[in-house]
Amino acid sequence: GSGDPVVVLERFGSMSPPASGHAVSQTSGRTLVVRNSNNANVIGSGPGKLFVEDVVAGCWHVGPGVRAWFRQLNSENVSTKLINDGGTAWILGLKTEKQGTPIVTIGGGTTELIGGLVNPVQGLPIEQPMFIVEESRFSAVIGESSYAGDANHDIVVDEPRGGELRRLYDNEAFDRVGNGFGAVLPVYAGFPHDAQPSPPPGPVAHWTFDDGFDTTAED
Repeated sequence: GSGDPVVVLERFGSMSPPASGHAVSQTSGRTLVVRNSNNANVIGSGPGKLFVEDVVAGCWHVGPGVRAWFRQLNSENVSTKLINDGGTAWILGLKTEKQGTPIVTIGGGTTELIGGLVNPVQGLPIEQPMFIVEESRFSAVIGESSYAGDANHDIVVDEPRGGELRRLYDNEAFDRVGNGFGAVLPVYAGFPHDAQPSPPPGPVAHWTFDDGFDTTAED
């Protein structure tokens, strides 16, 4: 229940990702904090809150109704880095490397990304979007770094909505440093026609550099 102690996973690490794709399965109603860890990614399907700070890992999964807060997330797996399927994810600082779409938001989910760098470092499939937003809400402030001719995303955002595919191409976005070195999204927001983007109601979390997360915030 909500009164149960917070579960903290800290200084957990391995040299390679788990064979199952996820190190932790969160199915309970307890709040889970993962921080200062490596390859400690979570598949979240329970009602408990998820807080992540200073973690290197990929293949995160935020399930329906799950609320997740990320700070200083580094994903370097060769596949999709984070899937938000009907949950709510707030990300403060994201860095990614290698092939794979950094964030996919589907199932009516809400994702807010503030700050970071997408750094593919290797050639990408031409049809691989940087972000996918399908019948969901997504906002982002982020930049891309590309120092090879085929190492930037030609498609910045794919947004299937209402039977129509909206697509933002690299040549339609701002350039980070001249043409071909990666795109910049000063602010991007995608949301349903009948809704307006808005912050979540009430206090959701407090960030402090000394003490980490305040997990007691209520809706």
